[in-house]
Amino acid sequence: MIVSFHIEYRTSWGEEVYIANLFPEPVRLHTIDGIHWETEVEIHSPEQDIDLTYSYQIECDGKIIRREWDNFPRTLHLSGNSRKVYRINDAWKNIPEQLYLYSSAFTESLLAHPDKAEMPMSYKSGFVIKAYAPRINKDYCLAVCGNQKALGNWNPDKAVLMSDHNFPEWIAEIDASKLKFPLEYKFILYNRKENRAECWENNPNRYVADPLLKTNETFIISDRYAHFSIPTWKGTGVAIPVFSLKSAKSFGVGDFGDLQLMIDWAVSTHQRVIQILPINDTTMTHTWTDSYPYNSISIYAFHPMYADLSQMGTLKDKQAEALFRQKQKEINDRPAIDYEAVNQLKWEFFHLIFRQEGETLLASDAFKIFFEANKEWLQPYAVFSYLRDAYHTPNFRQWPKYTTYDTHEIERMCRPESADYPHISIYYYIQYHLHLQLLAATKYARKHGVVLKGDIPIGISATVLKPGQSRIIST
Repeated sequence: MIVSFHIEYRTSWGEEVYIANLFPEPVRLHTIDGIHWETEVEIHSPEQDIDLTYSYQIECDGKIIRREWDNFPRTLHLSGNSRKVYRINDAWKNIPEQLYLYSSAFTESLLAHPDKAEMPMSYKSGFVIKAYAPRINKDYCLAVCGNQKALGNWNPDKAVLMSDHNFPEWIAEIDASKLKFPLEYKFILYNRKENRAECWENNPNRYVADPLLKTNETFIISDRYAHFSIPTWKGTGVAIPVFSLKSAKSFGVGDFGDLQLMIDWAVSTHQRVIQILPINDTTMTHTWTDSYPYNSISIYAFHPMYADLSQMGTLKDKQAEALFRQKQKEINDRPAIDYEAVNQLKWEFFHLIFRQEGETLLASDAFKIFFEANKEWLQPYAVFSYLRDAYHTPNFRQWPKYTTYDTHEIERMCRPESADYPHISIYYYIQYHLHLQLLAATKYARKHGVVLKGDIPIGISATVLKPGQSRIIST
């Protein structure tokens, strides 16, 4: 399978254009005028349909000096066992003006397309058009209309509807044998619910010269962005701390499980955004002074207080389980949040459920994946938390040992055969459950078209610095 790439980019002397991420090493493009760059590569034909991603970068003297915007990498869809020749005509991607529309808040919630279309039908000789249009909700789609019968002859009711398979990128493929070049076209905003065109894009006609396609060749043109006169998105929301979301099933304080109830309320009141105060671990002394959310010991770890105990499991010791249910009611009935009592109660449960389920969970494949993705901060955080309690102070400068950060010492303490491991791994266990619970709340919010927005932990405890700054731990 042959794939040729072409991109227009005006370079300065000594600069060269490369394709990145397609192969282990970047691929250099060639030019004769310093503007039009191209190359041709051979790719092994896949047995099944696959998507290859790539991007462009500029190098000079062997150094990368510029990369294009690639929050949404370019995607090349290859059909299984295809022997096609793909000819790609790309355009350099700068950061889009409406960058916020490409955030997950919009693409996966506010303007999400949950039921995406399939990739368009592939033709022996194909003409593919791609464009970005993120401001289109699920009731609409992008369409293309032009001066060809295959493009509707400028009749918007006969426009070719584009697929949102890779939203916010849109794609359409037309049988090139039914096209006459040169051709002109424009994008249309199409109402899928009412089956009618709403408006034309705010651009002059787009022009394509004859690409001189041969049989079994597909020509792909990336048109970057389509713009329409659509009002700026507006929505209502609420800012609230998680600890204030206490419900009947809580343990004295609002937790990640209660977020789903808050999401239900937001939906019922037609609100689209929920912003929560920082939820990072602030534990230093295990007293009420730790309750201030802007004095975190980690910018990654969540506060154990926010764990929904009901999602962590049920104690097999029926007497202990019954006692916790009784304590739950007592602490929930208090008129105000008792920070110290809540955390003491939850930690009693953590130790019991960890003793019961910890070994099995830590051996699971799902946990191992989580651990490998997060161990850079998880291990130091867990060790710090363990030593903080062992030495009864969060100030590492006052510890009798480990006052200097030592990666090898942390690795030693975190080995399963270490005597310290049970005291450290319980923090892995808790953080994994917190991860699952917040992820579930996030997915629930997205499913209901609500954005769950976090607050930045702008305040970091003075006892928690970066590695190499004369201390044991960093998170």
